[in-house]
Amino acid sequence: MNRLDVLRQLAHPIVLTYILSVLMVSLIAAMTALVLIGSVIPIPTLPDPRGIWERNVAWSVIGGGIVAITAPLVHLRLSWPNLEWLARGGLPRPREARVALRQTTRQVAVEALTWGIAVIGFTLINVRVGSTQLIILIIITISMAGAVSTALNYVLGERILRPLTAIAMSVETPEQIHAPGVGARVLLIWGLTTAIPTFGIVLVSLSQIVDQDGPVNPGLNLAVLVQVAIAMVIGMIGIVAVSRSISDPLRQVSNGMSRVEEGDLGVRVNVYDGSEIGELQTGFNRMVLGLSERQRLSELFVKHVGEEIARSAMEQGNNRGGSLVTVTALVIDLVGSTTMATTHSPEAVVGALNEFFEHVVDEVTEHGGFVTKFEGDAAIAVFGAPISLSEPEHEALACALALQKSLRGRIALDFGIGVATGTALAGNIGASSRFEYTILGGPVITAASLSDVAKKRPGRVVASAVTLLAAPRQAPNWSFVTIGDERVAEPVPPDEVPE
Repeated sequence: MNRLDVLRQLAHPIVLTYILSVLMVSLIAAMTALVLIGSVIPIPTLPDPRGIWERNVAWSVIGGGIVAITAPLVHLRLSWPNLEWLARGGLPRPREARVALRQTTRQVAVEALTWGIAVIGFTLINVRVGSTQLIILIIITISMAGAVSTALNYVLGERILRPLTAIAMSVETPEQIHAPGVGARVLLIWGLTTAIPTFGIVLVSLSQIVDQDGPVNPGLNLAVLVQVAIAMVIGMIGIVAVSRSISDPLRQVSNGMSRVEEGDLGVRVNVYDGSEIGELQTGFNRMVLGLSERQRLSELFVKHVGEEIARSAMEQGNNRGGSLVTVTALVIDLVGSTTMATTHSPEAVVGALNEFFEHVVDEVTEHGGFVTKFEGDAAIAVFGAPISLSEPEHEALACALALQKSLRGRIALDFGIGVATGTALAGNIGASSRFEYTILGGPVITAASLSDVAKKRPGRVVASAVTLLAAPRQAPNWSFVTIGDERVAEPVPPDEVPE
């Protein structure tokens, strides 16, 4: 990317507003510190006050010029990825997003370092004056001005850069917090508006009390000092209480969101605030309740239609329609369930059917198939749709053998299994308000017919010849037989299966 194109982004409205705000606040803070030391705060008697003043002003101009050149260059180097992102357009890359999220933090670090250097520099400039009180006054005043400038620039910068921060956070979710929390921000505002100005009053009163010539009114100065100290202590306690009243419920909601992200939808937060914070707590609880209900609906949906159909519906939408596909159908039907329903309790019948269907679904799923429908005491499974399989015929025949082996002796009822291959219509069929994934066509009809035939055969499993011919790896386990006029395949008895 052309460097000139990147540098042009300095004129971007957000960037330009941010730069000018930082420069303006820093300049006003520096001028304020100079005026306070020179004209407002009482200073001790000096041998050459005019010369000292002129020297400090001169160094202020020189130092300001140096800072005006070096600080922007440092910021430009650190913020270069941000400018590249703005020049390129679109969303930031992960590294650019991280740089954008740390912009105000870097601003605080650079500015604090600059003001720290200013404190050291002006201390060295005035050390030969020989006045300890002047040195202390310079250190305290410049430090206070630097603290106000740094904090105010952070507050302004955070607000100005919000549009860029929002975009960056859509790309890079920070693993750790890069900005002060609510409590820290409230304390910061208290420090800017109350603590620092009040501390200035304390310094003036102290300078009057310890002045060598004696205070003009020691009682008044002491009263001012005590009242200011009380105001600072009470203000600090009050502002901490206010910040805690905001940060504690927000932290509670944040912790709750972390638990929701981990999958805990039973979490709730206590609602104990009647303001907007209480509305946030209530809204969080409503949100989690809604998510919990949606999860239950999703679980019921999956249980009714199957995981693969549910996933397909979410990915492709709830559209009706279908297509012709080549599949292998497996139909398993129970024998004697009607008689059982008249001779046993409903609970016993339902329990037996549930155990049977549970086992069928597990075996079909294990072999990559999908149970499309339960019809009374029968189940219809399909291999090859909607789950694509490389050898659906092989998997269907293997599943039939597994069911034959596992169901015999496990359930009280007899059964018949039919397997057939062919072209069928597969898709979502039904009304616009309710439809289901269905397989229609020859394979299902043939498999159902073969399951009736299988109920009277020793092996209880019959497959179409087409299915076995399409699955050569299953040939050792099956043999062709003729039933009526139709050539079909039946399982080879276990003791006749070749090693």
